[in-house]
Amino acid sequence: MTHGTWGKMKGTRQMDEYTIRISRFNPEVDDGPTLKEYTVSHVDQGSVIAALIYVYEEIDSTLLFSYGCRYKLCGKCAIKINGQPGLACETTLEDRMTLEPLDNLPVIRDLAVDRSGLLEPLRKYGLVYSADHEPEVALQPPEFSQLMRCNECLSCLSNCPAYKEEIDYGGPFFGVKLAELYYDVRDGKKQLKHLESFLDQCIQCRQCDVNCPWDVNFSEISSKIKGEVFKHKGVSVRDWLMSRPHLVGHLVSSVSSFFNSLVKKKSVRKIIDVLLRIDERAPFPEYHPGKVLPREGIERTTKRKVAYFVGCFDRFNDPDTAKNSLFVLEANGVEATAFDPGCCGAPFIGLGDLESARNRAIAVSRELRKLIHQGYDIVASCTTCGAVMKYEYPFLFDQLKEEEVQSRIYNLGDYLWQMHKAGELNTDYKKIKRRVGYQSPCHLKAQKIGAPFVDLLQLIPGLELAATFDKCCGMAGTMGFKKERYELSQRIGNPLSDEIRGKKLDLILSDCASCQMKIKNDAKVDSVHPITMVRQAMR
Repeated sequence: MTHGTWGKMKGTRQMDEYTIRISRFNPEVDDGPTLKEYTVSHVDQGSVIAALIYVYEEIDSTLLFSYGCRYKLCGKCAIKINGQPGLACETTLEDRMTLEPLDNLPVIRDLAVDRSGLLEPLRKYGLVYSADHEPEVALQPPEFSQLMRCNECLSCLSNCPAYKEEIDYGGPFFGVKLAELYYDVRDGKKQLKHLESFLDQCIQCRQCDVNCPWDVNFSEISSKIKGEVFKHKGVSVRDWLMSRPHLVGHLVSSVSSFFNSLVKKKSVRKIIDVLLRIDERAPFPEYHPGKVLPREGIERTTKRKVAYFVGCFDRFNDPDTAKNSLFVLEANGVEATAFDPGCCGAPFIGLGDLESARNRAIAVSRELRKLIHQGYDIVASCTTCGAVMKYEYPFLFDQLKEEEVQSRIYNLGDYLWQMHKAGELNTDYKKIKRRVGYQSPCHLKAQKIGAPFVDLLQLIPGLELAATFDKCCGMAGTMGFKKERYELSQRIGNPLSDEIRGKKLDLILSDCASCQMKIKNDAKVDSVHPITMVRQAMR
């Protein structure tokens, strides 16, 4: 669609009028951005970029925005559309859309952002082709081909919590450029040293993948490279222990009461800080003994069979979430069993120990397949465990790649919401008069299923979901414990803590145990899994 096309089509096709809100901001004269409403004529299948061009040509020629090819190739038209980064050229226009510039980049004016600052890190590390003699035939690995799909739209930078806070961190865009040369068979430098420094600052939240228009999946590729880095460096006692939560849980759970009271003492935390470099200000999880088991003799009223994945945190630190999950499933007529195969391997992946992670993936996948063949759906309340099984296992370890297997792995909230849509969920809830907030974890957003528990919570009479929070908590698995990364964790998580405190709520619901710990420690507000509220509402 070229300039002027909107006017030519007015007489030939039925027109609708849509209202859109566009961020207007001139840093030279304005204190801050404001949203201005425009009424645009909409042609069937009209795109957001076509609407912006219409506003520019027909209504307000002072509007500034960027675009190039209009065919998803150049990435210049990336903006925030209803709060999420996306390409304006491929997004169909809808009524009441809100259009804003990408986050974490300087705004030139309105929707246009300044990209010039990205050139400096590229120059600094010499990200150019470096082979002395180019081979006649270059058989590139699949990772290189995937990385080359990047069209430099910078949506990944807009989503990245670490890029916003870490001055010396180039963000996923810079990482893609480093990784391109790392996998390029024509390049002689291999860039492993620079990649090691880069990956130390990546918090592995997977948000760079969420809105990528070409599905580059940089987080998966960076995990592979982190595995190569791990082979060339040793592992500290602290990192060895942190990557084995199931082992630590078994050792500590037998003396859990003594251990919990011990680590609450400041003197003990100082010793742990010195010996293991676990920051004494960081939250420390409580441990509990006992197994998570389904109840016996429950009447089954549906054909559904569920194997509930008991994660390490469920097993040793928060058994109430597991028990509540099983209770809600059983109370809705589901044949439920506890699936406890040990750690999913996420801590190994975070460390870069892919060999150990592969062993866990193979062991878990073997047991998981048996259950699926027996007719069970796999359901996880832990967003990290769910994301690992759905994304890391297929890409990193060639496990669970089949569609018929992947389609049987669910997030708990998503599974319950699908039951509700099928008319199989008992929603005769009792009234709960309370104001609560909900925080959407990064690994839930990475699964691209929305926030199903938000929909479920709105079915509870009297419950007011007073606020939803979309910011990263900064815990990032084990990063928030580590002495050398604690300050970065705080810088990433402080905006969320400040926002929560400003809402003056006494309970925040979150699907992620790490986020719950961080919210309790930093915002000083109680936080539990949303299944707890669903369980309380059941008669």
